[in-house]
Amino acid sequence: LEIIEVPLQLFEFESGVHEIAVHVYATEDLNAEDNTLRMAIAGSYPRDAVSITEIMFSPISGQGGEWAEIKNTSATEISLQGWMLSDANSNQHLITDTQYFLQPDSLLTLCGNENLFEYFSITPDQGLILDSWPTLNSAADSLRLYDATGAAIASVYYRGSWGSSGFSLERRHPALFPLAEWNWRPSNHADGGTPSCTNTQLLDSVAVQIESIVLDIPDTIGPAPAEIIVNFSNQGLD
Repeated sequence: LEIIEVPLQLFEFESGVHEIAVHVYATEDLNAEDNTLRMAIAGSYPRDAVSITEIMFSPISGQGGEWAEIKNTSATEISLQGWMLSDANSNQHLITDTQYFLQPDSLLTLCGNENLFEYFSITPDQGLILDSWPTLNSAADSLRLYDATGAAIASVYYRGSWGSSGFSLERRHPALFPLAEWNWRPSNHADGGTPSCTNTQLLDSVAVQIESIVLDIPDTIGPAPAEIIVNFSNQGLD
């Protein structure tokens, strides 16, 4: 028995799950059925390519249970095959083991049962039902997304005091400040949340906020011009 090792030059590696098939051709091999081997390989995605944008951590009876909304914030479609979801206890739950592509700028709701779809009047293609769901803590918890390579893509944190039972926490800026309290607000929707729909608390495109005003008066004798320095930032989406 002789084992021959042949190094292969792969194509430029891209994010997502890819299937590779290797076939060995031998002219004197009379049984070629075992000459092919297939395997899946995964390339990692950039950090925050997908964001967690809404969390229903304390639903009331009839609302369809806990759920989380995610958004593709990148410019390309993202394969969720092999991705995992976990809360603070780090037990990972498979999102899907089949090909599922999340399109750019699109939303998807992850949940533990289908009752959510009827209550919030969304279609099944707007959500994915996980075989197992991490039980979210009502006092405080975190949610994390991992791609098929195990790389951490998104992580958010919340406290129960930021909201109340029956209302989801909506992320105001979908791409930034995942841990900031000011960036999470209870949903204003009458149903208690907006799974796979635009958040009611989403920031405006431009939201100017003055950070500080500094008055600089020269230390001179007699009249002199004073300088006023205003520091401000855009807390909006643009």
